[in-house]
Amino acid sequence: MNDEAGQLLSPEAMSRRRFLPAAWRSPNRHQRASGWRRLYGTPCGSLLLALLSLPVGCAPPTLRRDWSSYDGPGAVAVHRGNVTPPTFPYALKPVNRTLWGLSNALIAGVAKPLAAIHRALISSFARERIRGLAANLVFPRKVAANILHINRLISNELSGNVRP
Repeated sequence: MNDEAGQLLSPEAMSRRRFLPAAWRSPNRHQRASGWRRLYGTPCGSLLLALLSLPVGCAPPTLRRDWSSYDGPGAVAVHRGNVTPPTFPYALKPVNRTLWGLSNALIAGVAKPLAAIHRALISSFARERIRGLAANLVFPRKVAANILHINRLISNELSGNVRP
């Protein structure tokens, strides 16, 4: 099968062109893009698209009510206006900031250089195997937990309590 330019198409290209809708097919190199591709592919088209999308981002009008004459429940709080929440002194703030600074200094001064040396000396293959070893160390704990869970299920069934 030949394309519009007379070139022979491969079987993959024929199947792609045959089953894709016309709007999804890429234009041939001798054919200009048409329709929305031609319009929105230009700076003027991009500006038009941005202007057309502006109304979508606008907020709907908000109905504002006048509460100045309200005298129902909670009227005192309504007429008082905005109340700032109470502030409580944080006695451990200096300690917290000091520990944060120490932690950051240890990470930047010790952990990062050690990690860089570790990555430089040990290959990625060996690092993956070490990671797998760490996962294997957790395996016996998971087996024990599963055995205990199965024992609990069996004892619940024998006692008549069927809930897991």
